[in-house]
Amino acid sequence: MKNACGSVLNAMEKAAALIATGRCRTALTACEEVGSPATRWHGPDHEALIRAVPGRTVPGAGAALVLTAGPADQDAPAC
Repeated sequence: MKNACGSVLNAMEKAAALIATGRCRTALTACEEVGSPATRWHGPDHEALIRAVPGRTVPGAGAALVLTAGPADQDAPAC
């Protein structure tokens, strides 16, 4: 799902809805935040740019979640 910082929550809501309606029992969600095309990649000097890079490239980072309808089977292998 793509929704900047809200994508993880939106993906969880979508997965929960699919599980609640019986469309699936387990859902894998994967989200990432894409940098904005409006980001300014030029700074006054190289050092200033290097200091600013983490905030420009991973502001919300990403996540992967597995949601299931209930507890895992005790005999099931660990993922």
